Amino acid sequence: MTTLIQVCSRLFIVWSIGYSIEQSQSHWSFTTMVVSWCITEVIRYVYYAFNLIGGVPSLITWLRYTTFFILYPTGAGSEFVFAYCALPFIQNIYLYYFVCFTLVLYFPLFPVQYFHMISQRRKYLGRGRSSGKAKTQ
Repeated sequence: MTTLIQVCSRLFIVWSIGYSIEQSQSHWSFTTMVVSWCITEVIRYVYYAFNLIGGVPSLITWLRYTTFFILYPTGAGSEFVFAYCALPFIQNIYLYYFVCFTLVLYFPLFPVQYFHMISQRRKYLGRGRSSGKAKTQ
């Protein structure tokens, strides 16, 4: 469910805002959002690559399950600001209300995502967990 929330939120941002409303692309939140997403994905795919070849270095595991403390708030916060700042440029009333509805969903869904990652961190970096082959989620 958490993956579905994340994928839907990114599709919403990319297609409903970024692609449809060009004026929004010059806002600072676009840059911070994309940088947060990129750092997250680079770490995630490096982690997956090491997992495929037989062992994930402890530093990569630590990065995978720790950087979200900064990257989730900066990414989700930037997504929210990005969508909010696009509202004045939305011409279609249905899209306008859809964006407003989606923005409201950020408040109850962000904690779900964030606490899920905290539980994942405990699972993979809990006491006594050092290095070796880590499971993928």
